[in-house]
Order: sequence, then C-alpha cells, then structure tokens
Amino acid sequence: MLAGGPPFTGPSAQAILARHTLDPVPPLRTIRPELPAAVDKAVGTALAKAPADRFPNAEAFNDVLTQAATSPSLARQVMRPALFITIGVVALMAGYLLLDGRPAGRSSDEPNLSIAVLAFKNIGGDATNEPFSDGMSDELTTALGKIEGLRVAARSGAFHFKDKDVVPQEIGRQLHVLYVLAGGVRTGGNQRRVSAQLINVAEGNEVWSAEYDRDVRDRDVFAVQDEITRAIIAELRVHLSSTASAALAKRPTESPEAHDLYLQGRYFYAKRDSASLRKAREYFGRSIQQDSTYALAWSGLSDAYSHSSVFGYVAPKEIFPQAKAAALRALALDSSLVEVHTSLGFIALFYDWDWPTAAREFDQALSINPRYAEAHLFHGWYFVATNRIGDAVAEVQTAVQLDPFSLVNNARLASMLFYARRYNEMLAQSRHLIELDSTYFQGRAELARAYLQLGRCAESLAALAQAPEQTASLFRGFLGYAYARCGHRTQALAELEHLHVEVREGQYVSHFAFARIYAGLGDNDRAFAELDSASVERGWPMFTIRVEPTFDGLRTDPRFERLLKKVGLVS
Repeated sequence: MLAGGPPFTGPSAQAILARHTLDPVPPLRTIRPELPAAVDKAVGTALAKAPADRFPNAEAFNDVLTQAATSPSLARQVMRPALFITIGVVALMAGYLLLDGRPAGRSSDEPNLSIAVLAFKNIGGDATNEPFSDGMSDELTTALGKIEGLRVAARSGAFHFKDKDVVPQEIGRQLHVLYVLAGGVRTGGNQRRVSAQLINVAEGNEVWSAEYDRDVRDRDVFAVQDEITRAIIAELRVHLSSTASAALAKRPTESPEAHDLYLQGRYFYAKRDSASLRKAREYFGRSIQQDSTYALAWSGLSDAYSHSSVFGYVAPKEIFPQAKAAALRALALDSSLVEVHTSLGFIALFYDWDWPTAAREFDQALSINPRYAEAHLFHGWYFVATNRIGDAVAEVQTAVQLDPFSLVNNARLASMLFYARRYNEMLAQSRHLIELDSTYFQGRAELARAYLQLGRCAESLAALAQAPEQTASLFRGFLGYAYARCGHRTQALAELEHLHVEVREGQYVSHFAFARIYAGLGDNDRAFAELDSASVERGWPMFTIRVEPTFDGLRTDPRFERLLKKVGLVS
C-alpha cells in the first residue's frame, strides 16, 4: 500500500521467493521519498529477514505505526495520498487487533502456535540408552507434527541445543516457538522413568509436567508417547480432528523389540559416516526380522543403503537395487508415509535418473506433509537435474527455513548457489554454515569451492587443508581439481595417485572424482573417458554436469552433448 507494489518481482513464484530470502528489502523512501523515516523504519523492521529482528507481535507494529501516523510532523512532511495510506495501514492493523481480541502469542487458537521438542536427556549417562532417549524426542516431534494448527520445530533445530547449557527460554527464542517440551529418560534395573515438562517460553514457567514409570520388560513406549502428546494437546487447547486422532492412535509396529532396534537404526543413520551407516543397515534389518510388516523400518533400511552410495562409500550398482527393493516393500506396507515416497523419489533421482518418477514421488511426499524438509531438499536436486536452477535454490531455501539448524540443508543451499554461479552468496552461506558448526567439514569444502570460483586460490586451499584424513573419493577429486586450478600440478597428481591406490586396495572410488582432477589438469580426453565410466557406474553427480562449473572447459566439445544425452539430461 505504501509503495504501490510488492517489494520483489520475478518471472516465477520460486524466483520471487529466492529474492525474498536473499535480497535486502528496498527501503520505502527509495520509492516514496516523501515518506518520513519513522514509517520507513517501521516497515523495514516488520520485513526483517530474521524473525527475532521483527516486531514481537501485531500490537507492537500497530503502536509504532500509530505513533508515526499521528505525529504532528507527519502531516506537514507527507503529501496527502501518502498520509491517507499510512493512516489506512494503521486502521487495518487496529481493526485486526480489535477483531482478533487476543494478546499475540497466548491463545491456543493462535495460528502460529508452535513448539519445539528438545532432545530428551539420557539421565545416568548409559550410552546404550541414548538411542531410546533421542528416539522418544524424534517420535514426539512426528506425533505433534500431525496436529493441525501446531507448528513443530524440526528435529535438528531442537537437537542443536543437545548437551548445551542453554535455558529453555533462550532455545525458544532462537527457534521462534512459543513452547518447548523438555524431558529425560532414566533406566535402572527393570524400571524406566520418562519425565516431560512443557514450558511457556514467553513467561518462562512450566505449564505442565508428568512422569511415567514403566517396567522395561513391558516397553510400551507408544502408550507413553500417546499420553504425552494428548496431554500437550489438552494443555494448548488445540483442536484434534478425527483424522489426526486416528493417526496418533496408529502404531507403526506392535513389536517393542522391533521398535527398539528401529530407534537404534535411526540413531546411527543420523551420523551419516561409513561405519554408522553400516550399523544403521544392521539395526534396521534386525528390526525387520522382528516385524516384517514394519514399514518405517523398511524405509529406514532403504535410506541407509542409498546414502551409503551417495556419500561415496559403496558403488551405486552394488547397493541401490537393495535400497529400491526395501523402499518398494515399505510402499506396499504403507503408502501413506511421507518417508516412503521421499525414499522412492531419492532413488529415482540419484540412481535411476528417472526424472518424471522422481517428480511424482516428491510431489506425493509434499502433499502428505508440506513441512517435510527432506522432501524439499531432494526436490531441489530434482530441479538441478531438470535445469531449473532458480527453482533448485528456492526449494532448498524452503528446506532451510523449515529446518534452519540442519547442517546438511545449509550445506546443500551453498551447493545450489554454486550451481547457480552466485558465488558471493555461496561464500556468505558457507560462512554461516561454519558458524553453525565449525567442526562440520562440508562447510569448509563449500567455502573452498566458493573461494576457488572467485579466484581466491590461497584461501580455497587453506580451507581444504583442514580435511579429515579419511575422506570419500568425491572430496579427493575436488581437492585434486583445486590444486590443478591453482597451479599446483604436483599436488594434483599426488591426489590422483592417492585415488589409484585406493582402487588397488579394493576401495570404491567414483570415476567422477578422477574426471574432476583430469578436467583441472586440462586432460580433456581422460576427463571424458572417466565421465563415460561414471555414467556406466551410475555415479549420482553425473546429473549435475550440465551446470557443474568444473567442466566448463569441456562444453564446446561434441562429446559433451553426447554425454548429456547418455545421462538423459537432453533428448
């Protein structure tokens, strides 16, 4: 109303969303210089990127606008139309508050009612109980996420504060939620006690708490989760539809043994390193042995298989068929699970290179749960494969917005900016990732890629110098490429030899890694030979070559177009 148009425009909704997320909001006074600074500042605050930087509620925004609109100086400074529009905005805000009639952020009917389930403490420190306490938090997050009108913070956001000395009020402020659910699990002898506390972040007080004592041999964890979930629903006075009630009542398995093993599988799967993914496959498999109808366990097994390949630990043809078989079994058991359709979309994209099937599965997953960050993340990769880079950036931005503390999501946003060739933005995103967790090496890898594309070789190689000793071959390939690009041919050849040694020792090394180094060295014939081999082995990065800057030197060669056709990137 004040500017005569929206702050951003673009050719598509995704492009506009991308600008909203990354670009600064243009000040109103650049469009309407007659507006006073007080109004410009108020609107700028309301449109701040970080929720914590905005007004705490509509009433506070209304107060500032009212003060600006009724100041004697405004009538003297502002032309009549602008004055009327400003007063109109204030009237709309006041009308909203009058009709709404509620203090912001207090009523159970508030559409932004929100909660974070913190990692339940493993009281006593027995490491064998850690998967159960983490799993309790995970499954309560999932259960509460089924309630309409209740926004639940993503797991990684809540788990970001695990084992950190941060008070619930500060956690709630950082996660932008009104309530946090904290708890703990203590196991001793044959007894297991689960405690839970619901805390109002704004007031800093406990509004509900309970303890549940169970015989460990009983292990009916679902009953405890159901009691906690329904107690929170009652406390927050959230409407529970019949559909949501039925979903809460539905048990994924009737076998407590299978469930315990499934939680172990999820615990190790979250770590993503080679040894942990092997353990995850083992635990999911044992869970299925206890209950062959456990759809979530089949889906978890599929993900543990597929991610073992994508992270570079196992050859694609060796493990992806097993991932697909497990995902199809999960689908046959329960087609309503968002996890299942995400698993199938992942396989169609990263192994089958079947873009239409990947699109259908991700669309189905997001129709089941539009707030499922993983589906948005992998949907972004689908847009890379189909040459819609603006949409890829926007979709991964959505994943980050839904799960802002996820290291994987933030790293992949840097990757999408890399493919979009927005290197300065990539640099900023990589620095943000390092601020989230300075020990997460992928942050430094993305930082190095940004520096390299900006021609800042010394800084790129410095970031790569802190690589862990044991790294997957895809990283080794980039390291060799960086050395070659920066004129360090001897070191590039050394990385090439390092990969050859791993092959001779029987380890899996992606041909894509070799192709990167040869491209950096300017040996196009060998680069093409390795890319051909990578397409035969179904190396997943092949679907990125159309936009991958590494291979810019190959694009004018007719062999590159043939390679794109071989992968199915062009018809």
